Amino acid sequence: MKDKATKSNGKKPIFKKWWFWIIIVVILAAIFGNTGAKNGVEDGAKDAISSTEQQTEEKQETETKSDTLPTLIDGGCRALTENFVEGAVGEEYSMFAYNVEEFELDENENGTIKILYLPSNAGEDGATKVNLTISLKDGAYKIEYAMLSGLYEVDLTQVSKEYTELITSD
Repeated sequence: MKDKATKSNGKKPIFKKWWFWIIIVVILAAIFGNTGAKNGVEDGAKDAISSTEQQTEEKQETETKSDTLPTLIDGGCRALTENFVEGAVGEEYSMFAYNVEEFELDENENGTIKILYLPSNAGEDGATKVNLTISLKDGAYKIEYAMLSGLYEVDLTQVSKEYTELITSD
């Protein structure tokens, strides 16, 4: 019996076992690894906030640009879009389906305007989504590019100038 007691008292302490140190290393790695990850997450969050702020500024800038489209130019683009939608496409025009996507005008108000005409029932009952690029030069509006329903480009040489060109007088 004395031998058994000596053996039980003669066991190595837990800190002298190899697996004990492996567990300690894993725990420390997890603790310090999470600290680095936390900093990485904080940096990522800061980057995401910065990116969101930048996108908000760009959106506000775009909205400001679209708000500054001169009324006369917008009126001419609407009229030409209406002519094209009703005459060439054969759909009933709705002013609520008209949207200026972007525009680029010089100091003389010459340039290009991109229009999206998207009726609420696009794709149903023959209504068609229309993308237009309209050029404006000295009061003359001309459709340079047209795409219907995102499926095919319109051959504008086959469309009457009555539906693709508009000249306004100031």
